[in-house]
Amino acid sequence: MGDRWEQIAQRELQEALRSLLVGLPLSDYWKPIFHVFEFGEQKPKLNKRGVEITKADVSLNVECSWRIRCGTRYVMGSDDFEFPRSVQRVALPRRRTPPGDPNDAIRWRVCQQFFREVERASLVVRRVQVSALGDLKISLSRNHVLDVWVQGSGWMLHTPHVTWDASVALSGEVSLTRSPRRRFPNPDSRVPSPHNKL
Repeated sequence: MGDRWEQIAQRELQEALRSLLVGLPLSDYWKPIFHVFEFGEQKPKLNKRGVEITKADVSLNVECSWRIRCGTRYVMGSDDFEFPRSVQRVALPRRRTPPGDPNDAIRWRVCQQFFREVERASLVVRRVQVSALGDLKISLSRNHVLDVWVQGSGWMLHTPHVTWDASVALSGEVSLTRSPRRRFPNPDSRVPSPHNKL
């Protein structure tokens, strides 16, 4: 297979994402410049620099707006994060002390609970919906939902063999595409670091 991107239909994308994601746990979240949600078992791998990390086979890279909610309660979203000065794994809601505002303190506790659920891999994908605009709704166990809205930029779902992409062109038209996954060589390294996946 070459590197050629192919246009795909919304229904084909939805069926593919369902078959890939349903039954997998949300097992990690981290933030280089975009937001990365990983699904499935965390396995030892080498990153591009040759550093040992853990990584799931399926990752959702989100550059557009997103939110996590539990029922009708907002947990956290893309607006809760600062633009990083350098690659960072720790997100703002994971700070060690609650902020001063009592409402923020409640949200901080809700975020802490969410991260504990992710670390235990107890939030399992139950359902995936894709809108005609490429928006995603990923329903998880324990009444959690990940909503992703394609606005100005998009998202990419990486699997071992295929990359699925929803992006917005300069014209405002939403493009749904797939391409074969490109492989990058991983050099050897003897210095493990569990905190940096790049």
